[in-house]
Amino acid sequence: MKKYSDARSIPPVKQQQLREDAVKLVLSGTSISHVSKQLRVSRQAIHNWLKKHSELGQKGLKSKTKGRSKGRELQPWQSAQIVYKIRNHYPDSLGLPFYLWTRDAVKMLIKETFKLEFSKWTVGRYLKDWGFTPQKPLRKAIEQNPHAIKKWLEVEYPRICREAKKENAVIYWGDCGADKKLDRKSLAICYKLRFFP
Repeated sequence: MKKYSDARSIPPVKQQQLREDAVKLVLSGTSISHVSKQLRVSRQAIHNWLKKHSELGQKGLKSKTKGRSKGRELQPWQSAQIVYKIRNHYPDSLGLPFYLWTRDAVKMLIKETFKLEFSKWTVGRYLKDWGFTPQKPLRKAIEQNPHAIKKWLEVEYPRICREAKKENAVIYWGDCGADKKLDRKSLAICYKLRFFP
């Protein structure tokens, strides 16, 4: 037999009765440990109930409705607006602190647009319903130009290395966009070499 019962498995009306009985017993002078053993609930649960009772009275012991609250779902017209924004805009162009659409980005878009807050799992279900699937970025950029890369590796980079050696310099590679938000178009041309003698 387990020491404590799991109150979540009993109906809300009985849960409320259990809370009221525990508080009544403690307020009448019975020790919390004794009430805990008698009602088979944890002492921590009784402390929580006493705190709620002292703050809100009997209201603090009332059972709350379980599950998702009604009326918190996106209406079809709201879904259409969100889908339109996802398909036609990048998150950063809408003032969101993201470069790509993620569940967190869509969650923030919904919150800012309609003042509704959902968990990222609920947002994931919406995205699936709207036909969006999670994508992993390709290892190779679509805009990559193999001829330009080959020329750079065979001609430009060796020239830079020779020049650095002649100057007794070290080549440091850096991403100029690491510290600031950049436009997507500038990322391809942003890498620069710096020589430090």
